[in-house]
Amino acid sequence: MSWSHDNGSVAGVTWVKIDDRFSEHPKLAQVGPLGWGIWLAGLAYCNRNETDGFIPRAIARSLADFEMVADDGQLYTLSATCGALSEELHPEWVAEWLVKAALWEPAPGGYRVHDYGDYQFTKAENEARRAQKRSAGQAGGQASAKARAKQTPSRRQADAQAESNPVPVPVPKKSSSLRSEPKLDERVDKFLTWHAELWGSTNRRWGKTQIASAKWLLANVDRDKLRDVLLWAKAHTFWAGPAANINRVRKSWTEIYGQYDARKSRTSTPVADRSRFDREPDLMVQV
Repeated sequence: MSWSHDNGSVAGVTWVKIDDRFSEHPKLAQVGPLGWGIWLAGLAYCNRNETDGFIPRAIARSLADFEMVADDGQLYTLSATCGALSEELHPEWVAEWLVKAALWEPAPGGYRVHDYGDYQFTKAENEARRAQKRSAGQAGGQASAKARAKQTPSRRQADAQAESNPVPVPVPKKSSSLRSEPKLDERVDKFLTWHAELWGSTNRRWGKTQIASAKWLLANVDRDKLRDVLLWAKAHTFWAGPAANINRVRKSWTEIYGQYDARKSRTSTPVADRSRFDREPDLMVQV
């Protein structure tokens, strides 16, 4: 389910169509619950952004991120174990599982959900449905106008009087005991928005873990250094994927910055991407 746009949905809520026996399909049984989660998240991304089943590589890596932030701020990562051996789960592994199971297909710049258009609405189909709704709404408005024109003078006078003297409706008072939801720090929101735009994401709903990671970065890293390192990571062959996830940036900051510092003399930073960040002088949290 997504809350971003109306592609033939109810009240702006869009839905992905899933068979309630999907877990029994041989392909999904092959990848197990871990693969299910990434596969479903990929379907939701495609539906929300109307990509017709295409998932950019950076987005695929962020969907397959296995980091969690506890209430105390401690960051945890899921690991795969075999006897005494243990290794952190890597997003590329899960993407490879889905490709081997023929649930995803390799595509230039990312992946494509297998047979997406056979089960989900395509962008063209959504646009046609929206156009049909608009046309139906216009026809209904014209019919209403004709019906009003046929009303007798006495009926129009009664309707006008009812509009000018509406029946009072009591408005319930808010209880003073109810507390409103705390407002998101504007600097954190601006930083997360800049980060999402840099990686081409349209998502603007931040989770608790993303907010916690962004606050930590803004409070512990120099603003200019944070900007330059993320711009460098976006252009890096390996870090372009992991750094799309702000939680991964926080966890791997020492490693990312170490490589940036060692190679900055040989890597040109894409200056064109600095503009929005430079227009926001208050992104840093005052420590």
